[in-house]
Amino acid sequence: MTHSRFLRFTLALATMAVSTVAATTTAPSTAAALDSTPWTLPVTPPRCTTTQANSGDVAGCLMVFYNDPSTIGWGSPPAPGVGTGWNWSGYWYNGSPALAGWESTQIATNTTTVAGMRAGTLQTHTYALPLFEGFLAEIAANGYAVHGASGYSFRCTSGNGGWSCPSGDPDDLSNHAWGLAIDMNAGTNPIRSYAGINGATACQTPVQTDMPRWVIQTAEKWGLYWGGYGWNSGCQSTSTQRSSVYRDPPHFEFRGTPAQAQAIYEFNLRNDPRRQCFDTVTEAGTALEQCNVTGVPEAGWRLPVDTAPPAGATAAMINITATEPAAAGFLTLEACSPNQPHDTSAVNFAKGETAAAMAVVPIDANGRFCVYRSTAVHSIVDVVGYLTDSGERLWFDPSTPQRLVDTRETGNGAR
Repeated sequence: MTHSRFLRFTLALATMAVSTVAATTTAPSTAAALDSTPWTLPVTPPRCTTTQANSGDVAGCLMVFYNDPSTIGWGSPPAPGVGTGWNWSGYWYNGSPALAGWESTQIATNTTTVAGMRAGTLQTHTYALPLFEGFLAEIAANGYAVHGASGYSFRCTSGNGGWSCPSGDPDDLSNHAWGLAIDMNAGTNPIRSYAGINGATACQTPVQTDMPRWVIQTAEKWGLYWGGYGWNSGCQSTSTQRSSVYRDPPHFEFRGTPAQAQAIYEFNLRNDPRRQCFDTVTEAGTALEQCNVTGVPEAGWRLPVDTAPPAGATAAMINITATEPAAAGFLTLEACSPNQPHDTSAVNFAKGETAAAMAVVPIDANGRFCVYRSTAVHSIVDVVGYLTDSGERLWFDPSTPQRLVDTRETGNGAR
């Protein structure tokens, strides 16, 4: 150990950096390698088997399990428009007092920017959100321009008496009411019925869409059914005999179970070259590896920082920096033990801002403390030195400069 000096004399000594920021990794296939020609004569791939759906590997097959969402784990919504507390906006019942319980327990919102859409703009079912986010992020990364997408919409289907649900029957609800469907780029992908031309099958009538085939194949990889195939069977080939086909090309929906949604997400995450993993500590105080494709630690994650202190150290003097935040928020420095309140911020920041602060943080018997984040953000910790309880006085021990962690490089980034 180096010689000790009193704390007040040594604030400008050499630093040891501990950081939580993730490396740029190889992106999936680039737009240059993909055919951007709109897929105007779409034909459906084979349907996924239950075994495929349960495995999560559903690329190249179609998730078309026709089940009532309320019977397979997606929750039972209130009867639409029945009783008090309903406010019809002209398009949906979203935000009605009657839906407060449903929306607070079933519906989630994106917490980071996805395909150019800012945080808080895409609502879907909590368990389906990773699929829609994964799909949108991947097609945007590969060059398809997403001009906007809407998901959760508590309404009925137009074929059951109207969107305002005059029947009051939950069976008439659209999959949008469960947050299991999104509509994307409706302006360039109109919904309409296509008839056959000059006696030919409607499956040979070109569809008005700007979506290349690879966009649809990406959706299928994420378990999503494309409405552009058409409702009521669609076209298995261009020779399939149909007098008309009702096509809904802005529409993508998930038709499996919550467990299948999780399996698909985990399979795609494991096989995504952008995948980054972080060592985290749960609210219960247990170690848990968590992964994503953004490379940025997510809101609510607690990342442990091992300061490798000298013997007898009880606290570390650090400089904490927040950088590249997805939204305004804060970082908290806390023990890695269970049930921490997260009620004291060490540094506050606005969206996109880099902010820093100095702090003295207690460390546990293993030399650790945890960094909690209220939003997705990288963090960097520079350890200036340690406080040790040596007899009659509190001493400061300077550290040898050494970078321990940098999540901008390889997850928690020990190096």
